[in-house]
Amino acid sequence: MAASRLLAPPPRLGLLSYRWKIRRRGPFAALLLPLSAFAAGTVLRNWGGSTIRGFGGFLLTVLAGPTVLLLGVPVTGGTLRYAVGAATSAAMWLVVGWWAAARATRVPVASWRDWFREYCWLAIPIWLGALAAGAVAWKKVGF
Repeated sequence: MAASRLLAPPPRLGLLSYRWKIRRRGPFAALLLPLSAFAAGTVLRNWGGSTIRGFGGFLLTVLAGPTVLLLGVPVTGGTLRYAVGAATSAAMWLVVGWWAAARATRVPVASWRDWFREYCWLAIPIWLGALAAGAVAWKKVGF
């Protein structure tokens, strides 16, 4: 009886309910920004033959999936590398969202703004590292 009360969602419209929603939906909310960056990058890469669009599309897809650079994607490709890179990037963003939700809900009154602040503290260094690795990969390929 006590275990089922712990797993059940709290009553609606309360502070506990709001914290519970942030904890439950936070990992999936962390996928929204990378998925939209990936979609915009895909549109830019496939829209035309411009170098600016190609670079912008590459940049957005690297920001969406930073672990693809660890697999050597700009230099070597392949369906398996892209699939593993997408899976590991999605798992990484889910962990970042979970961590942001856990940190945001430490206080009794938590909001999605708190979650976004914690998310940015975790996502911005990941993006800066991906940009640095992308610059190294871009220089290595020698476009």
